[in-house]
Amino acid sequence: MCGEGMPNFYAKAIIANGTYCFGEYTDYFLSPFYKQTGFCKSMEDYGFRKDENGNPLIEDCQTIPFFTYYTSPESWTVFRELWTNKNGLQDKYVAYWDAMTKALAHNPYIVGYDPTNEPLPSWTSIANAFWKIMPESGNFDKYDLQPMYERIYKVINKYKSDSYMWFEPG
Repeated sequence: MCGEGMPNFYAKAIIANGTYCFGEYTDYFLSPFYKQTGFCKSMEDYGFRKDENGNPLIEDCQTIPFFTYYTSPESWTVFRELWTNKNGLQDKYVAYWDAMTKALAHNPYIVGYDPTNEPLPSWTSIANAFWKIMPESGNFDKYDLQPMYERIYKVINKYKSDSYMWFEPG
């Protein structure tokens, strides 16, 4: 997804199984709205040139602010798999943090970790989207971020109990 976020090999495997923004059927019915507003625009629809591995060229990607890609079905699908641990993606992410903190545990210049920069809420349906992102509900933070952050904090603490973990709410 233009070099942002998920490692390419995971993102490609996830996207190959199909993508959606609010739901497969919901997206079909909302497609006129999507086309009119540019919301839920697929990464393929940008028409970026590709490198030999089929990835968009970074110089093309940088012609558009990166946060625009957050509204793509690819981005929401990748985050959905992370929060729901579909195909063990969250397990792999926690294992990454386990290996990372083990390798850095004795480095005196490491004082803490920020496991997820700019987490994006994701959902399984339009009703689930409203439930997660209703103002003041905190449902995304409570049911998606917090459980994953707790798992990551356990592996961070395993190697260096005086490390800090910073986090951004959704």
